[in-house]
Amino acid sequence: MKKKFLVYLLAAVILVPMCCPHSVSAAAYRTLNLYYENNIAYCDAECRGPGKIELNMVLWQGNTVVDSWVLTGNIYVSFHKTCDVLPGCTYTLKLNGTVGGVPFQEVRIIRTNYEMNK
Repeated sequence: MKKKFLVYLLAAVILVPMCCPHSVSAAAYRTLNLYYENNIAYCDAECRGPGKIELNMVLWQGNTVVDSWVLTGNIYVSFHKTCDVLPGCTYTLKLNGTVGGVPFQEVRIIRTNYEMNK
């Protein structure tokens, strides 16, 4: 009896994500990176997932938008953008969007540009 229950439980655990793809995280893979060199912010993002991908990446300094980018694609999308920044300021890079029509939770990085004026 216990063996049958375990077999049914295991089958349910395996089959439910296949039958209900939206119950699984929309973005199977996404990364975000922000780094500075010579007072230039390098803003990188990647996203891989099923179906159409729509991404919105925004660089903030406090409550001010410094720059923003939008990109769409299928299955895989990659951003590699740059923007001039001020030394000693803290910036927030945010990434949001949809994968297969399903929104994913916003990803963000907060970093300070410690470079001096050159």
